[in-house]
Amino acid sequence: MYPSSDFPHWNKLRIFYYVAYFKSFTKAGRHLRACQSAISRTIRELEVALDDQLFFRDGKGINLTPKGEELFCVVEKVFREITPIQFLLQQPIQNVSGHLQVVSISNFISMYLFSSLCYFMKAYPKLKN
Repeated sequence: MYPSSDFPHWNKLRIFYYVAYFKSFTKAGRHLRACQSAISRTIRELEVALDDQLFFRDGKGINLTPKGEELFCVVEKVFREITPIQFLLQQPIQNVSGHLQVVSISNFISMYLFSSLCYFMKAYPKLKN
């Protein structure tokens, strides 16, 4: 099953992750080197796309709604899965060989990771999949 065409872009989910992690639009913005208003706008767009509120906002700060908690758990899991690949892609190309096995949640590879994996396999031609 593929997400619909209005499925949120990965960058919006990445911004959501950092807002939830820091529990702050401002701190997430600093971390991502983006202004707070852009972060806030992106979260609003994500909430509209998902047709659900992700954060409770009050004068004291923000907290995740139940839907936000659910989404955070999924996005956090995806981050853990792609971090090793990002690390490898940032390393200088060396004489790397062996087998590459990627395990991921369904459709994530075809939706988001495929282009990075193609680049990775070209950069490390001695790897077998």
